[in-house]
Amino acid sequence: MEIRWRYDKSAHNFSIRRYRITGHHIFDPVDAAVSIVHRHTLLNVPSAYPLGVWSDTGITYRFIKDTDVTKVMQHSVDLAYPDPNHYMRRNRHLVLPHSNRVTAAVCLQKGGASNDEIAFKLRWHPTSVPTYLRDCFQAVGDLLARSITGVMKMSFS
Repeated sequence: MEIRWRYDKSAHNFSIRRYRITGHHIFDPVDAAVSIVHRHTLLNVPSAYPLGVWSDTGITYRFIKDTDVTKVMQHSVDLAYPDPNHYMRRNRHLVLPHSNRVTAAVCLQKGGASNDEIAFKLRWHPTSVPTYLRDCFQAVGDLLARSITGVMKMSFS
């Protein structure tokens, strides 16, 4: 699958990224993309509109916003850490959509990726990678596993 990013807040509009099928029932980027495009087609959304869309009525469109993602992420923290006094629960307001990108950068670094590889994969400028890696918590292994467990407990209806 090939994605062409039309709009970017950097000077790198129209950059292309290629993805392969992973075969994983949840973390397959190709399967996710097919689902998103299929929904877009079924709803007859105009091609100029964003792909991440849904409709409650079949007439008006709603688009995925950072507030939607934030609610899901913070709810997954509640499910992963049921103790209301746990550090993560007390600081759930700090879990934001950008946290995914920073976590991805840390995971890539821990997996041996260079700063240039991380910048390319996350569509960042190479000089920004050390800043994000320096300013974040590096022991993501257990926290990432618990967060994913929390997401898996969620029921999507």
